[in-house]
Parts: sequence; structure tokens; C-alpha cells
Amino acid sequence: MADLILPLHLMPSIDWFLSGVKEGTFRVSVQEPYRKQTERNRYRVAGPNGIQTLSVPVLADSARGSLQEVEIAYAEKWISEHRNAAKAAYGRSPFYEFYDYRLWDAFDARPQHLLDLNRELIVRLHRYLQLQDLPLMWVDQAPNWDEKQASYEPYAQVFEDRHGFQPGLSAVDLLSNLGPLSRDWLSAYL
Repeated sequence: MADLILPLHLMPSIDWFLSGVKEGTFRVSVQEPYRKQTERNRYRVAGPNGIQTLSVPVLADSARGSLQEVEIAYAEKWISEHRNAAKAAYGRSPFYEFYDYRLWDAFDARPQHLLDLNRELIVRLHRYLQLQDLPLMWVDQAPNWDEKQASYEPYAQVFEDRHGFQPGLSAVDLLSNLGPLSRDWLSAYL
């Protein structure tokens, strides 16, 4: 697809990153209406009891406009819940301990707007997946990404023995399980 525009996701999926790798660039939309119950404020991890969807709560009054206006709600203790879920999911993976604190300090910074948190997490995942040679740009265009799940070869996952291979997860899964080999795995789909 020429001129692919990706939506701004919280902790984008492996499919999202594969699309950018195949495109050779990451053009990410920052001008779109906020849509509830989407990956704008959610991501999926593979935990001991199967797939778990984690979401960042937003202030209801701010969730009616554009993505730039959406504010994060900090009244609940969701950051510790996310951290605990991620540790349960990936604490036994080979590389989680090398990346966990590098991701969690973005949450601990407590940005006011969801857009700022999403952008920071995308920048970090882009860097940790060693994709710096592929441009990452923020664009004022609507996304045109087809969100259907990509087809790809399984890699070793922590709870694969219990649940089989789980596709469609956050790229945190790939990073935690493959670490510096994540780039090679992604590049195999060019």
C-alpha cells in the first residue's frame, strides 16, 4: 500500500510494526477523532491465563473530541495494574528485564494527554525494535491502515505451552521474547 498512514496506538501490535516495516516508513496519524474501545488506549499481552487487554482510562469529558484533546485519568491505580500484568505475562521471558523499566518510566511520567503517552511509547518501541533506519513521522492525515491481522510465523512465547501461539499482541510481546533479534524477525517479512 503506497503512502500508508498508521493510526496512533498505545502500545502498537506486531501487525502495526510489520506494516510499517513493509512500507519502509512509519507515518502515524495524530489528527483523528478519538474512538472508544480501540487500540488508541488499549493493548494486548499474553499472560498466564491467556490474552489480557489492558487499557488506559481517559476522562469522559475529554473523550468526545480529537485525539489531541483526550486526557488520561489517574484517579484509578491503573499504572500498577498494567505493570503487574506485564510482569506476570513477561517476567519469565528472556528479555523483559532489559526493557520493562525503559517502558514504564513513560507511564510514570504521567503525561496529561493520551496523545503524548502514545507518541512516547511508539518512539521507544521503534528504537528498541531497532527500526531507527525506518523514518518515524507524525502526520496530519487520517489513517488508512487495514487493521486485519497479518500472517506471520510464530516465535517462542512464555505461555505457549498453555495457550499455543498468540498472534495480534503488542510489540512488547515480541520485544520481551526475542529482544535484539526482534528486528531480524520483522525484517524477514519484507
